Amino acid sequence: MVNKGLTKEDVFKAAKKITYEGGIPTTKSIREILGTGSLSTISKYLQEWNIQEDQNANNDFFDIAKTVEKLDGHIAEFLHNEHPQIIALILSHLEVEKTASILRSFNDSVARHILERMKSMSPVQSKYIKIIDKTLKRELEAFTSYKESCFGGSDLVKKIEIAMMKQGEVK
Repeated sequence: MVNKGLTKEDVFKAAKKITYEGGIPTTKSIREILGTGSLSTISKYLQEWNIQEDQNANNDFFDIAKTVEKLDGHIAEFLHNEHPQIIALILSHLEVEKTASILRSFNDSVARHILERMKSMSPVQSKYIKIIDKTLKRELEAFTSYKESCFGGSDLVKKIEIAMMKQGEVK
């Protein structure tokens, strides 16, 4: 049996798999997946992959505002379950008025804590933004699915009342 050796494509596929699963590819994590290869070879290809990913991230503009818009009024509720640093990162991508509105939904000490995190925030590398974006989209999908599967509540009553008014049944 001939050993074809470790290829750049092998490393790229492993790195992509790790990233898709929410992790950060390292030489050791890639070697665990591949089960073979020298750490120096993996490191060389991983550096190439990181450069390529950064270039792709710059071409695919990260627009968290579009992801957040899908929550249609439930953004504050969704964010209450997130870590303050993640909240700060998300809010830093929104319009000022939207951010202020969302922050008012938190108690004063939490809102101030989030603002402090926003104030001291350093630039975030594009590869981490992509990981956060993918994770946020998955969580958002689960959150909206849950919201859609819930019955009753004030949102439902509001929609029914609007529909009734449109039909002229409530004066």
